Amino acid sequence: MTQRFNLKHLLSVVVIVAIFNVKADDFETVRMKSTAGAGVGAILMDEATLLNPAPLAFFDVTALYFQLGKSDIMVDDSPFGASKANLTSFIISDAGGHFKGSISYQAQVEGEHSKDRYSISIAAPMGEVSSMGVTYRHTKEVLKFDTYDEKSTYDQFTLGIFHALKPQFTIGLLLIDPFKKVPTDTKVILGMQYNYENFLTLMGDVGANYDEDLGNTLLLRAALQVKILEDFYLRFGTFSDKVEESNGNGFGVGWIQPKLVINFAIKNSKFYNYADTLSIKRKKESSFSLAYRF
Repeated sequence: MTQRFNLKHLLSVVVIVAIFNVKADDFETVRMKSTAGAGVGAILMDEATLLNPAPLAFFDVTALYFQLGKSDIMVDDSPFGASKANLTSFIISDAGGHFKGSISYQAQVEGEHSKDRYSISIAAPMGEVSSMGVTYRHTKEVLKFDTYDEKSTYDQFTLGIFHALKPQFTIGLLLIDPFKKVPTDTKVILGMQYNYENFLTLMGDVGANYDEDLGNTLLLRAALQVKILEDFYLRFGTFSDKVEESNGNGFGVGWIQPKLVINFAIKNSKFYNYADTLSIKRKKESSFSLAYRF
């Protein structure tokens, strides 16, 4: 009986450690967290190096962006309690010339896993209502064990296209990691945004890894934004990702001024790839950002 209990306990420890040390989540801005990642077809500036770089071509201002975030990671029935995660992000965007540019740095520590990324985006118009952009990103990940550190460094490209079918209806196409540096990252995403009377905005993304079975790698995101009062925006989103085997939702509020933008978001995620073994990983994120445009 003792041997069986010890073996079961040891197996539990191994699985729980594995859950806490899987690949860190990809980076998102606060606005992206509030919409559960949706926005490939939206006209966004600060998100250029993290989402679709193409819409950056339609801005003509310079922006500074700073973000802080933290997370609580729980594993059901775990005797080890919660694990913590922290995120810091800096983004500088310059859209003054014909070619628009953006650079960013993100640092994330999640349990024993740390992830740092430097990104550079460039975008240019392709006519009056279309644009194209490309992002280069350099990522370093470190997974710490008792006796050694497992390190990985890789470079990726993201290609984005944006087109306005109507002033209130826009679409975007995103190709992530076409050279397959990280096979699980490779995917194509089609996004749309519809704005009604500058009051209600609907967003939707659908994607998959085009190099694998589409049904097994399907990514779905849907979100809405509602304008309240004069300067405040409420955002809600939901997502399902079969590659990461996760789903969840987001909520956030934004205060937007001509020069100053403040966002706050909460995102809840459930990772169910361990549901048929011992535990389910749940993650609750809260984040805050401040952006200044001049």
